[in-house]
Amino acid sequence: MNFKTTLVLIVLLLAVGGYFYFVEYGQISGYDAREQQIANEATQTSGKPVFTDDAPTADSIDRIRVERRGLE
Repeated sequence: MNFKTTLVLIVLLLAVGGYFYFVEYGQISGYDAREQQIANEATQTSGKPVFTDDAPTADSIDRIRVERRGLE
């Protein structure tokens, strides 16, 4: 290799290295981002609560009926 080719390769190496150092350094990976998303979804509650502040006591419940899509 001559001097110009070596110089061009060094400049390209510095450019790629600078990109990874300044742009990619400190970013979380795709795997870590997915793990954080799963952890956040597990801690968040969705939907409406079954019991509110006036929740029934255990003594006041005689039976429980579970329905699924209109079927008993």
